[in-house]
Amino acid sequence: MATALLLLLVLALAAVIFLTFSGVSDDINPGALAGFEFDEEPGQGLEVELVSVQRGSEFYLVDGTGSRIDGTTMDQAGDRVHIDVPCNDDLEGSVRVLGVNDGKENVVTNRELTTVGVSFDDSWQYSGFDDRIRGLDAHGDYVFAGSYDDDSDGKIKAVYRENETVAWTVTAANSVRPVTYDEREDVLYAGTGYEDPVLYALDPESGPVYHEIDFDEHGNIAVDSERHDIRDIELLGDHIYVSTQKGDDEGQIIRFDRGTDLGSPTSADILTLGSPVNGLTSDDNGKIYAALQNDTVQKYNPDLTREWTDTRTHAGSGGQWGVTSIRTSPDGTALYSAADGGDVVRTNLDYGPMDDEDDFVDWRYEMDADKWGLQVDGSGNVYVGNGAAELHRIAPTGCLVWEYNFDGAGLDDASVDEIAIDENGNIYAGDEGDPTLVRIGQTTD
Repeated sequence: MATALLLLLVLALAAVIFLTFSGVSDDINPGALAGFEFDEEPGQGLEVELVSVQRGSEFYLVDGTGSRIDGTTMDQAGDRVHIDVPCNDDLEGSVRVLGVNDGKENVVTNRELTTVGVSFDDSWQYSGFDDRIRGLDAHGDYVFAGSYDDDSDGKIKAVYRENETVAWTVTAANSVRPVTYDEREDVLYAGTGYEDPVLYALDPESGPVYHEIDFDEHGNIAVDSERHDIRDIELLGDHIYVSTQKGDDEGQIIRFDRGTDLGSPTSADILTLGSPVNGLTSDDNGKIYAALQNDTVQKYNPDLTREWTDTRTHAGSGGQWGVTSIRTSPDGTALYSAADGGDVVRTNLDYGPMDDEDDFVDWRYEMDADKWGLQVDGSGNVYVGNGAAELHRIAPTGCLVWEYNFDGAGLDDASVDEIAIDENGNIYAGDEGDPTLVRIGQTTD
């Protein structure tokens, strides 16, 4: 009896082995298996690299809802994908990597994202101006600021970043608008308006004026109009470029020598346009971009010959001042511009306004109220201030990272006209309503 039972067990085991190796186990699909490395910038982005593949034909990321994240497919070792965390509201604190093997999916790994909070330190404040702050730049020990003190004069001040005290003050011929530090020449440039504009080249350490040019006493620049002011200053090559409002409905771009002397512009250095020119910026290829009050953006060569005019991107913005501010990205491939009554827009400089809008316009960011202050840091983050006491940090992909409200600094009626960023990522913002200069330190918790 025992022998018969043992024989039955042996036969049953043999049957199982036979079925296993005869194809019944074909329905058992081993899952995809691979190795990954994760590089996270907390609160900003996550980069995933497929390091090795043991099994699987493709791998991709899914968010907290289980939805596939576009553009994250990897199929061979060395493939890398990036997701921008602020742009993905459905991440819900983690991402999963799914793999596909023989047509079937399985979770290969899960990555918990770092929980990030942002805190602000706005304890650094300087309130020694009598009227609104319109020009800002930060370098070395100082933040340089220009202000409208009344209808006839203005102040240029160097404020110590360490202790909020004033190193020096220069009284200008009129209200001060742009202030720009030139690291190559170690010169501080400043321009004035509303009328009788003057361009200054100053010693940034102690404030003495190296040279000044009174526009209305210069034969090639003089304007027979009550309104004439300098709006922006841009450095490019061996020149500085100055934009102006000339009268009520014209503007100029004027080229000066870079350095302490400034030179004397000839007619070839002066371009007159049918709209005030609010802002200037340049790229690494030596191209100049101008923001105009008539809702347009224009691109120029260094000799001031025009390459194109963009009348489409900010058309119908609805604001009084048109395109107010303009900046290029750190890598020179994109242009950021803000319109008074419209959007903040990133355009792709590999294309132009004559191309399809889907190619030329990378993204639009809606923001209320008038916008003048615009700055970009070395990582491509965009900072925009408005007339509603707000400062927004926007990721390079067009998503809100954080919003700072000036009422937290006791400035609930602030209008942010100018922004500067120092090498530590601190933001300096000038307030129009209550003329206070505020340094905003951003800390990731």
